Amino acid sequence: MSPTRRLAPVLALLAVTVIIGCSHQAPLPAGATVPPGATVIQTSDSTKVVVNGNPSQKGYQYRFRMINPPNDNNAITEREVYLWFWPDTTRVWFRLENRTGTAIKILWNDMKFTTTDGQGFKTIHEGITFERRYDPQDFTQVYGLQRYNGWVAPVDILEDPSAAQGQGMRQLFPTTSLALGYLNRTFQVDFVLEIDNTPRTYSLVFKIDNVIPPS
Repeated sequence: MSPTRRLAPVLALLAVTVIIGCSHQAPLPAGATVPPGATVIQTSDSTKVVVNGNPSQKGYQYRFRMINPPNDNNAITEREVYLWFWPDTTRVWFRLENRTGTAIKILWNDMKFTTTDGQGFKTIHEGITFERRYDPQDFTQVYGLQRYNGWVAPVDILEDPSAAQGQGMRQLFPTTSLALGYLNRTFQVDFVLEIDNTPRTYSLVFKIDNVIPPS
């Protein structure tokens, strides 16, 4: 059966959570938008975006950094597409900006999440229910010059049928004192797009740079 095309010109950005510190050498690209709840600090030569790294704002906080491909903004800038990623304790959020005049496909079914202990899982995204978590996932098409905001997470965080409504999803990372054991660990997301009819895989590696105790 051919996949159902779900067209997504723009999705409203959900609440996001990470602590992202952008270096003075890597200001945000012109035209990039900032997630709600972020604090933007503009200096003469840089832009710093700070977003809370724990959705509940209770317990331990995390600082994440994308080490592959290395970029202080957790971003990838190419001629066809701009991608910005920000993990938190529940999932990996992203923004896609299509810079071309033709559609880009998000190939959800080809993505993979590798946890800090090396286990590989297929990913889920917004709208995947408990019942459908192992079914093939249709691609999403982002029209030319449009933006898409979403998230990915490993399928095993779905613990009950209410997870698609934001309930019952296991945390990716603990916010108790167990968080200290995750310092300096890495995890990977294989993020897959189709651009100009050619699949393109972005193997993203994130490092937990810091774990901050509650104040």
